[in-house]
Amino acid sequence: MLNLTIRGNIRPEFVKAALFDIYLKWRIPGNIEELLVIDDPKYFREIEKRIPVKLRKEFRETYFEDPTSMSITAGKFDLIIISISSTTEKYLRTNSKALQGVMSHELMHVVQRRRGLDRKVRADAIRAYKEFVPKVKNLYMHMDKTHVDQIFAEVGRQANFVLKDLYANDEIIKLGLGDGILADYSNYYVIKGKTLSSVNYVKSGHKKIRRKVGKDIYSSINYILGLMPVIIPFERWYLKDKNRATRAMLNYISANYELKMKHLSKEMAPVINYSIKNLRDTSTFRKSYFKKIFQVTEKLIRESPEYEFKRQ
Repeated sequence: MLNLTIRGNIRPEFVKAALFDIYLKWRIPGNIEELLVIDDPKYFREIEKRIPVKLRKEFRETYFEDPTSMSITAGKFDLIIISISSTTEKYLRTNSKALQGVMSHELMHVVQRRRGLDRKVRADAIRAYKEFVPKVKNLYMHMDKTHVDQIFAEVGRQANFVLKDLYANDEIIKLGLGDGILADYSNYYVIKGKTLSSVNYVKSGHKKIRRKVGKDIYSSINYILGLMPVIIPFERWYLKDKNRATRAMLNYISANYELKMKHLSKEMAPVINYSIKNLRDTSTFRKSYFKKIFQVTEKLIRESPEYEFKRQ
């Protein structure tokens, strides 16, 4: 049975109404034990006593490493945290549709994780990388091995997170709950664009990437990857239903985010287009998705000044 805990300056009736609207369209599984809605990380401690003792440390460390909205699963225990502590997410206090979007996104992660999706994504990422290893090794002759490995590790890790977000958002849209994630992303990206003089951070689902764009090859690739949970599911939605609000959101992302990294947007276009056309729960798709991302990574390494310098 779902136990709902709300703490901070958040109206309980508002949260319950948003959750009820989700129930009307989607029968949420009863195996999710805890849903915590808070506006300050300190309130996490209030539910720790309900988390199995052997899992408390793991759950605590996972949340406090990056106190944002997330779902955590360990053993048979599932916890969802909707964290409205960031100044760029205050709209979640008053925008019911956006709150529905965050909650349905995290709920879907739990549902898909229980189906074994996380394991399948990780396994196919490893398979794709193993097949790509010969090309990675060729790069060692011209660039420090540790650096090359770090780039592929960071890109692979983010590509893993992003793919799970693609699956979650695509299924949410199919359930008829797409208006919620559209409201959430629209508010988030518009506010983020207004509050930053330059785009230094992006958001993949509800996981923030905390690296400045251009710091290294992997952070530049991860910038575009971080936009894909919006671009790919929403483009698929638009192609199916010609939703004008979806088109407006995609145009905004293109003009205000993608264009800031024109070269990377062009390089990643084949990955995006492939995913728009072929996104499905198959090993074939997942391996191709990772392979295409690794190919872009290899190309950018070979074009980098450091690589050219080492080769001389």
